[in-house]
Formats: sequence, C-alpha cells, structure tokens
Amino acid sequence: MKKIVIAGAGAIGNYIGIQLCKNNFNVVFLGSTRVVAAEKKWGITLEYPNNIKEYYAPSSLPFTTDPACCNDADLVIITVKSLVTEKLIQQIKPYADHTTTLLTLQNGISNAKILKAAFPDNPVCGGMVTFNVIEKPSSTFRLTTNGEIYLEKIAPSLLPVFQAASMAVKEHDNMESILWAKLLLNLINPLNALSGKSLKQNLEDHDFRLQWAACMREGLAVLKAAGIKPAKVTPLPTYFLPFMVSLPNWIYLTLAKNMTDMDPDAKSSMAQDIEKGNKSEIDYLSGEIIKLGKATGVKTLMNEKIYTAIKKTENGRSGGI
Repeated sequence: MKKIVIAGAGAIGNYIGIQLCKNNFNVVFLGSTRVVAAEKKWGITLEYPNNIKEYYAPSSLPFTTDPACCNDADLVIITVKSLVTEKLIQQIKPYADHTTTLLTLQNGISNAKILKAAFPDNPVCGGMVTFNVIEKPSSTFRLTTNGEIYLEKIAPSLLPVFQAASMAVKEHDNMESILWAKLLLNLINPLNALSGKSLKQNLEDHDFRLQWAACMREGLAVLKAAGIKPAKVTPLPTYFLPFMVSLPNWIYLTLAKNMTDMDPDAKSSMAQDIEKGNKSEIDYLSGEIIKLGKATGVKTLMNEKIYTAIKKTENGRSGGI
C-alpha cells in the first residue's frame, strides 16, 4: 500500500492509523477542525492496558482537514460516526480514484451498502472492530479493551495490511451477520451513556445487565423474524448472551471474567459523544432494531424506551429510563 487515509481521525481511527504508521505505512489522517487543531497542539499519545504509553509529536503525523488527501490513496479507512457517512462521501468522492479501496470500520449495519452505492466502481470492504478506545484530554487515546478486526472477504484481500501492522484480524464470508452480532452487543452503548458510569461498573451491576439482556432479547427476536442469523463474535453463541448476562453476580462475575476484566475508565463511544454534547449513533443501533421490528411486526418496547431517553438527553432534557 503506497498511501492509506484514515477518514475520521477520532479514537478508533487514530489508534488504527498509529499502528499502521508504526509499521512503515504511509498514512494520512483526515479529521475535523477540532481534532486537527488538538493534534497540532499536543501531538498524539496512545495508552495501553499494560500502562505503556507512546507519544507522537505533531511534526511526525500528517493530519489534515482537506479531503483532497484522498487523491492517489490506495486505501481509505472510514471511521467517522455513521450519521456523517453521507457527508463524508460527498467530501471524498471527487478525489477517490476508482482503484481506491474503501474500508468501513463504523458502527451500524448499513455503511458498506451506502458506500457501495456511492462508489459502484470501487472495491468496498465492510469491517468491524471489537476493541474499545476512549479519548482523554490533550489528544490522548487509551485502548481500554483488547480485540480484533473483522474484514469482509474481498479481492484483493486487506488481511496483509493489518497483519503487517501486527493487528489481530480475521476475514469473514458474511459480514452482515458479523455486523448484526456486534450491533446486539452494542445495545449496551446507550444504556452506558444514560448511566453516567463506566462499562466495568455497569457490567458488575445485575440490574443494569438485565436491561441489556432485555434489549438483546428483543433484537434476537427481530432478527429471527427477519430470517437473519447473527454470527458468533464472542466465546459464547450470540443467542446465549442474554441468558449469560442475566445470571446473578456470584455466577456471572466468575464465568464472565473476560467481559468485566477491562480498564475501569472504559466507556462506550455513545457515552463519550453524550458527554461532549455531540449527536449520538442511536439511530444506527437501537434505531435499527426498532425499524426492523416494525417491518417484521415484532415489539421492541425496551429498545424504544432507551431510544427515546437518548433523544431526550441529546436535546438537553432528562433522559433517564
């Protein structure tokens, strides 16, 4: 790869971009005015669960707000929020050559379809990350949970790129099933945002987990009615997760130690958005369950309740559930 553009230099985008830079890829970071200004002031600091820190000076990282950086790019990795996918497409389309591969590593299930429609002549790859990165002050980004990247099988394969950067990566034939499985897990995100607590605190709270389980059960019922089978992206089959997280603490905290063994500061991306006063991706998470529920005639009362609470919170009103 001669040139890789990270389109959406936020927490996930910066983490992935730095891993590629460390392994001698030519990476350009396309970010918002806020992000680029912060990078030019502070540089980038990455923190890892083992307390290792890496610092990258502003002069060492090519950050820009100009979408023309996509010109001559071999690969554009899209990590913006799903609600601005269409806007990003309009920005980069004049500069993306038909040979440029587009990879989406966004939340939600529709981004790859949107990109394929907008770039019919380009290779488009769906993808998904299972790790969590939070943004801290002074342009610092902390990896709070380990995980891997799932990639849709396309030709030419993108596996060598991430393997060369020493990142855990897998290819999958049915990316839609992977994305739906991730979406079910991500139904914890709005609950975490409304709680005002860390994910670790939430997962150690039985009442909180019961709410999450209720959301997942509705999601599984909707998917079953739609004939969609979510993939297995955790050690347990996806359909078993609501039962697992509903177990009493004395069982759950022993059996699910890998789920609760995380950075105490870890929060969902939606919680981070709400804290910053940004619009959330609720339409692309709970909203997808609600929409498919209406199409299949399956009730999604818990997801609707949480969806409404997040919308109230975004509008500056009390969003408790």
